[in-house]
Amino acid sequence: MHRMHHLAMSVSKASEYSLPQMRVLMLVRLRGKMTISELMQYLNTAQSTASEMVERLVQQEMLIRSKDEHDRRRTVFRLSGKAEALLNQQTQAMQQVYQNLLSPFSDADQERLVKAFETIHELLSGQEAISPNDQR
Repeated sequence: MHRMHHLAMSVSKASEYSLPQMRVLMLVRLRGKMTISELMQYLNTAQSTASEMVERLVQQEMLIRSKDEHDRRRTVFRLSGKAEALLNQQTQAMQQVYQNLLSPFSDADQERLVKAFETIHELLSGQEAISPNDQR
């Protein structure tokens, strides 16, 4: 696990953007466009924090601010070409990290690892709807 963390950290250090900023960019990429309110909900953060982060990304030409074409009262944010290029670069770097991490394993062991991570993902996805204060 330490090896994987070290490899992932080396990829993230190659970027001048913080992990929270990268999360914003990945969310906007996934959704196509987002409002501050939507980002605030997905990041589970205060509106002022989300606004400041988005404003910095706009100033750095990573996000493009525009009016929603369906509701001109809403401001939405989209990725710029610069952000798309960065995310593509980060994706390629992470794929290389995974390839380096998994290359010592046989195909059968790689398949077992993939299935294990899929199971973990399924279990954790089911936990998202449960509040930390909820009892089972």
